[in-house]
Amino acid sequence: MAFLFVLVRISGAFVFMPIPGAQGIANPARIVLCLGVATAVFPQAGPVDSTNMDIFRLAGIICGEAVFGIGSGLLVSIASESFQFGAQMVSQQSGLSFATTIDPNSEAESTVMVTIAQLLAGCLFFAFGLDHRLLMALVHSISSYPPGAFFMDIGAAEKIVGFLSSIFATGLMTMIPVLAFLLLLDIVLAMLGRIHSQLQLMTLAFPLKLLSVTALLAWMTVLFPKIYEHVAVNDPNGILSAIHRR
Repeated sequence: MAFLFVLVRISGAFVFMPIPGAQGIANPARIVLCLGVATAVFPQAGPVDSTNMDIFRLAGIICGEAVFGIGSGLLVSIASESFQFGAQMVSQQSGLSFATTIDPNSEAESTVMVTIAQLLAGCLFFAFGLDHRLLMALVHSISSYPPGAFFMDIGAAEKIVGFLSSIFATGLMTMIPVLAFLLLLDIVLAMLGRIHSQLQLMTLAFPLKLLSVTALLAWMTVLFPKIYEHVAVNDPNGILSAIHRR
């Protein structure tokens, strides 16, 4: 029974973990991976009291473990979602939303900037060793929250909502230089159109926006690993600490 509860927690975390190309992995391989990890870590859970176990309590514990695992996977993907949110804002302002490509993870049509941000976040996920850190956090969580001991209270819900709000804050703060420059560029082009009414701004604005966005993003590339490291790794009250600490 302890193995069942740990398997539910591990499986829920692995479903939503931001692993690049995870959607393309065959289902049997993902099942074997979850079974292997659960087999390795379930001795940390200890024995489960099954004296008063009925179908309702069993269903409640399974739902609680599923919520814990799914929530852990979603919290780890916050850094990736922040980059994608910022890329989407830049795409809307620069006109790159018209340029679409095939997302290699979901195999659906997506904008170029969002796909690049998703691939960049996936590379940083492995570059900072978050796959190892997440496994260690899940192991510690089994000791901190044994099967059946986790309950979603108001404090935990407020903390999760705070983490989710960081998606918008981090994405906006990451791309604020590009957005500010695009705003200034729109103001300058509007003033030029007011002064020279015969000036063809439609043929001038789009190339200028593309050139400026490309140059600014190339200049800001060195900052993206530092932002990702602060959000996902170095924050003492951050994502990984929330998984394995009370």
